[in-house]
Parts: sequence; C-alpha cells; structure tokens
Amino acid sequence: MKIRSKIILIVLPLLASALIVTGTISALSARSGLTRVAMRFLGFKSQELKKYIDNQWNLLVSNDLDTNPEYVAVTKSAIASYADTLVRSGSELVFAIDSEQEVTFSTSAIELLDEERRVLRDAFENKQEGWIEFDAGGVARVGSAFYYVPFDWLLYTTEERDVFYQEVTAITMLTGIILAASLIVSVVLLIIFSTVLTRPVQNVVVTMRDIITKNDLSERVSVEYQDEIGNLAHTFNIMIDELEKAYKQIKEFALRAVVAQKNEHKVRNIFQKYVPKDVIDSFFANPESMLVGENRVMVILFSDIRSFTTIS
Repeated sequence: MKIRSKIILIVLPLLASALIVTGTISALSARSGLTRVAMRFLGFKSQELKKYIDNQWNLLVSNDLDTNPEYVAVTKSAIASYADTLVRSGSELVFAIDSEQEVTFSTSAIELLDEERRVLRDAFENKQEGWIEFDAGGVARVGSAFYYVPFDWLLYTTEERDVFYQEVTAITMLTGIILAASLIVSVVLLIIFSTVLTRPVQNVVVTMRDIITKNDLSERVSVEYQDEIGNLAHTFNIMIDELEKAYKQIKEFALRAVVAQKNEHKVRNIFQKYVPKDVIDSFFANPESMLVGENRVMVILFSDIRSFTTIS
C-alpha cells in the first residue's frame, strides 16, 4: 500500500468522525431549538384557550348561569368559535373530548379510530396534560393538552407531526448535504495534499530506478522542501556523490590492475628467453626479495668458441 493511501486511510476517518459529530450536534441543537419554539407556540395557544374558557366560565358563575343548560351551551359554542380563531393553518387542529371520548367540538372534521379512542380514554382517565404526541383521525399529531374541570373536558391544541417537524427535517437534510459536501471536499483536498507530500519521496524512488537502470550516478534528486523529506533528498544526493567517487576510484584501480597485468605479461615474455620460469615466478610472487642479496656457493663456467665472431 502506498504512503498516500495510508495517509488517506488514517486522516479520513478522523476527519469524517469530526465532521459527523459536529454535524450531528448541530442538527440536534437546531432540532431541539425549533422544537422548543414550536412547543412554546402551541403551549401559548393552549394557555390562551384556557384563559378564554376561564373568563367565559367565570361570567357564567358570576351571573349564576353555570347551571343553566342554554347559557352553558352558548358558552361552549363561543369557546368553539374562539378555538377557530387560534387556528392559522389547515394542519392545525383544536378539539375537546369528554369522558365518553366523544369530540365535543373541533376546528375541523375529525373521526377518531377505535385504537385512538382507547389512547385518549387512558389520557382522559389520567388527566394527562402538557406536551403530547398521539394519533387523531389517522394522522400523527403533536400538541399541548389540559383538562378543564367545570366542563369535564380534555382539550387539545395540536399540529400535524410532519408539519411540526418540517423545518427540523429541512435543517437535518441541509446538514446532511453540507456534511456530505464537506466530506467530498475534504477527500479531494486530502488527496491533493497527500500527493504533494509524497511527491518528493516518489522523486527519490524514480531517481533510484533511473540510476539502477541506466547505471548513471550523475542523477540527482531535487530538494523541494526544507523538511524531513528535503533532508532525505539531500542525504540521498550526498550518498550518490560518495558512490560516484568510489566508483571512479574502483575504475582507476581496475585500469591500473589491467595495465600491471599487461606489463607483467610483457616482462615474462622478455625474460623467459634468458631466465628460467621458476625464477620469474619467484620474482613476481615476491618482488622485494630480489632486492636483497643472498650468499651461495656457486660454480662459474667460462667458455669460448674460437673464431666464433668470424664464424657468426
């Protein structure tokens, strides 16, 4: 595996982890912030509805009309009308249920399913208030609920779950797109930077291959950066200089050896005509010994052929 690939495999997971963690935290923070704002908005509507109902009920009580069915019915109708004014979109729904899980009023038509009625019955029995998430009319909803004792109602101020989290979903998708784009850009930049970082090393490898292939010790690596890789290239060049010097010395020694061998051959050819071979071998085996005298008992024979010069 190349160094560039190793750099990418090491750095990319770290970079991706940091981006993913940052993006996830940002998305969750945005989701939490938007959810809190939306919850407060629905909670505010629920509080306004409760205040209006309290005012209407107090009017009935102060006028001793709380036991009059006609006025109570008118008050409930007024509450339903006021609930209509709280609705700002077709996805919002304000409704109330009684102890029989029947819808007493609703800002839009709603038909509760059996399973939904069982859930609402449990909520009614437990007088569940505050933030809730449930299904109504086959639609997932979120909202705020409160129980009103005088009417024995459980009132809901709700919004469709998909609409409620629409902005959050958009932010999450945008965060995912930004995260993916950041990863792509990071990978591209990482490839570029790793290529720039490993290029001097690749140059050293290419130069070494050229030297091996061409047997040319004059090749040198360019020092691009003043760092560890630059020191490597500079040291490599010094090593090649020393190898080139050593190679030249070896060539000179080889030339001298060849010349000496040729000279030896010439000397042998000349002296073998007058000197025995063992004497010549002894001389070349130990030339210094020939410079030292040696005492021996010798017999010298002088001979002459009469009139040899004339005969010759």
